[in-house]
Amino acid sequence: MQSAMEKAKENNVAGRMKEAATALKNGPQLSAAGRAQAEAAKAMEDVVKAMEERREEELDRLIKKMKEAEKKLDDLANRQERLQKKMKEAVQIADAAKRAEELKRLAREQEQLQKETQEMARELSRLRSDRASQAMNQAGGQMQRAGQQLDRGEEAEEQQEEALERLNDAQRELQQSREEAEEELAREKLTKIAEPIKALRERQQGLIEQASRIHQKVLQENRWPLALQKGLSDLAEAQDGLGRETEQIAKDRLEGTKSAEAMRQAARRMRDRVSKKDPGEDEIEEVTPEGTLDGKLAKAAGDEVDELQRTALRRLDQLLEALKPEKGLTMGGSQRQGGGGGGGGGGQQGGGKGEGDGIPPLAELKALKALQHEVSERTRAFARKHPDVSKLGAKEQEELKGIRREQQDVTGLFHDVNAPSEPEGGKP
Repeated sequence: MQSAMEKAKENNVAGRMKEAATALKNGPQLSAAGRAQAEAAKAMEDVVKAMEERREEELDRLIKKMKEAEKKLDDLANRQERLQKKMKEAVQIADAAKRAEELKRLAREQEQLQKETQEMARELSRLRSDRASQAMNQAGGQMQRAGQQLDRGEEAEEQQEEALERLNDAQRELQQSREEAEEELAREKLTKIAEPIKALRERQQGLIEQASRIHQKVLQENRWPLALQKGLSDLAEAQDGLGRETEQIAKDRLEGTKSAEAMRQAARRMRDRVSKKDPGEDEIEEVTPEGTLDGKLAKAAGDEVDELQRTALRRLDQLLEALKPEKGLTMGGSQRQGGGGGGGGGGQQGGGKGEGDGIPPLAELKALKALQHEVSERTRAFARKHPDVSKLGAKEQEELKGIRREQQDVTGLFHDVNAPSEPEGGKP
């Protein structure tokens, strides 16, 4: 929070807000007020971004420390298990003096393990894993009792076994705490990625509604008046601009991920309509030589535009659905698993390729599944419309090429995300 406040001070948020308030008091300065408001909004956006980034950094550091603690805890459990085995061997020593001497030596080992266990309990408390910390304190108590009995030359199997069980409990609790932190980090990152996509989706919906109103008006009036021609041209320009923004967000937020392809396909659908030399030209050519509108051609052209726009909208919806955080999903893409313990290791998670800016592999696969479904639907629709591919015109052939390219892209992306990752440290 402190860093966010420093960012607010650096950006002079309060000063810009005061400028806007002062300008609003004076009617002639409304334009200045608008500029000040825009600057204040941008400054506040930077503050929010700083807070989000700080939160992600904190969670990332916490997760790394928890993984390190898991390794230490695993080492403690292994050492306690070995000590228990040594104690069982020591009580079998026939010579009473040697047996007592060996048990006293093991008591010192137990005392050292107890000290490390108590220190680990404090560390886990600092890492906000209170249940794991409590289990470690209980393990430390059992170790203390075991050490006292060993020092008296007595066996302490029951206390050592209880200590080992509490260590195993701590391992399970720490793993759960770490996975909860990973899930929270995943939600933070997915939310940050999804927000600009939601904004694109809302704007795309608005353009679809605007296009529908224009084409309905044209069909009602049975002509293309200049006002509607201008409206269509403006719409095409807005759609092209939105397509460019979509491409840029795919590059900035999703570069290196499979989900970026869904964004790029949405952008292509947005811009397909304006790739011709003059937006709206085809519709205007629907006017007959007599000056009236060919309603059939006009409706077909309008339906084509609507389909392109709605396909882009579906791409965005599919991506947003894929980016929804799921309960128990960690950044490594694995689901939480109960149980564990007993020398289970540090709970390291394997990550798939192309996780990009924090997109779990399952979200990537969901996005690819949606893309494959969309390509399959386009293929079936094309086959129904054109059962004889030998009779395709130039336009239809180009459409078929586009479908084939999309299928190749999705196939390649699936092979990439399904490929085994290299082991840590590079190739074996």
